[in-house]
Amino acid sequence: MIAGCKTPPATSSRSRTCSPCSSRLARWLPSRIGRTRNLGNAAPTGVNERYGDSTITHGWYDSEPRFSFDCMAYYKDLTRYEYSNDPFKRAGELYNVGWLERCASYPKGAIDPDMTAKLLALCKFPVNRYMGWHGCHFCSECPLRITDSEGEFCLGDGEIRVPAKDERVTYVAPNLIYHYVVTHEYLPPDVFLDSLRALSVPNPAVVWILEWIEGFQNQPPILSHLLDWIVRRDKPSLPAELRGSVLEAANELKVAVGSDAQEQAENIVNRLKSLLTKR
Repeated sequence: MIAGCKTPPATSSRSRTCSPCSSRLARWLPSRIGRTRNLGNAAPTGVNERYGDSTITHGWYDSEPRFSFDCMAYYKDLTRYEYSNDPFKRAGELYNVGWLERCASYPKGAIDPDMTAKLLALCKFPVNRYMGWHGCHFCSECPLRITDSEGEFCLGDGEIRVPAKDERVTYVAPNLIYHYVVTHEYLPPDVFLDSLRALSVPNPAVVWILEWIEGFQNQPPILSHLLDWIVRRDKPSLPAELRGSVLEAANELKVAVGSDAQEQAENIVNRLKSLLTKR
């Protein structure tokens, strides 16, 4: 709870920022408005892109896309996930972890360095990416930047998803969770840590492709652009043995035309999905 904040956290799974915090944020925001976002690791432009519950449209490889900043929503740990309105993003047994707010207390402690490294690997390339950034309620920096051997990354623009060991449930956290753990000593629930410990971190480029297939499988031109873009990226990087197959699918989707175009696209997508999920 910040100085001067007397409002207790809400008892429901979700709460908005309390009034004192909101007014302080309102005073802080004007100095940030107008800063444009560097989409160095974001999806290619020129299409309508889904970032969380927002859609953004801008020119191909636009150097100055729109900027937005918002407060991170608060959800109590292990409540049902409800941040996204997209049925695909909400499918299954999903539970919140790490959606912090400075007016709500949270458990503190330290986690093993190996676990921190896994969190970093997931948080650098999140899923369900947003149009802009969510800032940390405990810091003044936005976007929040981190640097490792692969370069600089911004946090606060998406989520990570960690399936339980039995895969019956999945835990969803904002990718700010890495910052919360490292800087603010947030201690996630044991069930999340157990799941993270057992997780074999997937290739992020493959994860993005599978996410795009679900979101754009009925829009072959858009999916083709996205596949072509990911093949040419070095961060995240596709495994070398998959590049040829993904590029082939991208090219085939470009020329899927005629009365059976949708059927052609479905066959291409199903073949690619089978290849990616059997790894």
